[in-house]
Amino acid sequence: MSTLVTQEEFKEWKDCVTVLEHTRKREMELRLKIATQIGQGKVGTYHKELFGNEVTVSTSEKINLTVKKEELTAHWNELDSKEKACFKTKVEIDKRNYEKLPEDSYVVQNWAERKLSTPTVKIIS
Repeated sequence: MSTLVTQEEFKEWKDCVTVLEHTRKREMELRLKIATQIGQGKVGTYHKELFGNEVTVSTSEKINLTVKKEELTAHWNELDSKEKACFKTKVEIDKRNYEKLPEDSYVVQNWAERKLSTPTVKIIS
């Protein structure tokens, strides 16, 4: 297989991206419609035959919580241990400061792992 992309392959890729975007959106619409019909908008697991197919719909309530970082930081010392336990801390690398470190830095050598990400391709025109 050639490593250079042909014009035909490029067009095929563009078509695939378009189809995927439409398919994802439509699948979500249809999934919600089926779940509403079978589960009747209730939380739980329901089994039903639909057009000769055994269908299982499992729905749950999900609550998305966000942290008000400025307020939390300002009042962190006022919290007791149970309240503090409600929050997880995620250690992340500050890339801007990381890039300033020399290659032989202990952090660069021992605590940071570099992996190539999946490439992103966008059509600008």
